[in-house]
Amino acid sequence: MHQFKISPAGIAEVKRKAMRTTVPVMIAAVLVGGLLPELAGRGRGNFDPTTLFLLVPLMAIVLGCGFWKGFKQQRQLLESYTLTVEAHDVVREQFDTPTIRIPKSEITSITRNANGSFSIKGSNGAGDIIIPAQVDHFAELERLLEEVHPVTVLTSPSLLQKYNMLLGWVMVGLMALHFISTNAAAVVASGVAIIGLTLWSFLVTVRNKNVDNKTARGAYWSLFVILAVLVRIFYKIL
Repeated sequence: MHQFKISPAGIAEVKRKAMRTTVPVMIAAVLVGGLLPELAGRGRGNFDPTTLFLLVPLMAIVLGCGFWKGFKQQRQLLESYTLTVEAHDVVREQFDTPTIRIPKSEITSITRNANGSFSIKGSNGAGDIIIPAQVDHFAELERLLEEVHPVTVLTSPSLLQKYNMLLGWVMVGLMALHFISTNAAAVVASGVAIIGLTLWSFLVTVRNKNVDNKTARGAYWSLFVILAVLVRIFYKIL
């Protein structure tokens, strides 16, 4: 039996990557969220800059606290990550996350992704095992996986990996357009796009067995975004 975990250096690397991708989108969300009511108020002739100066720092504090709490949760998940290569099974265990066990005889593919991570797919419907690139004893792990099943190496990221951050920026732009615009067609079009992206993200999150239970439960809050968008669409077209 061989066990693999994520090293402290690997956890620090994940933190740096998360900050590079998340912080810019958070800043944009704060600015857009703070400006939305004021821009709408300006169109009605009641723009109040005092509200803007109070709202933006408050939103920044709230989102900053949320980011810090989220990273503490992510750190706990990464520290608890354990991959075990047993005689007959490959098992992934993690705090507050469904355990995935795939018998070696049922593994259909092992892929080394462009970012260095591995994906193990099985035919038993248990879900894919995702192995971060920051796992320790990486060379030994790769050798063991090669003995289980031939490893397919991808030299370029998937479309989702490549444009994942772009989707965040697109959502920020769509939210701004939806709640600022006075044009009914723009409100409906942006609203439909927001609903589609939010619903897709929700389904992917709740069905993914590599997502911890707390995050999966939190995804249900996104349904309120859909409800708010639907209300504005109906209000605009009626």
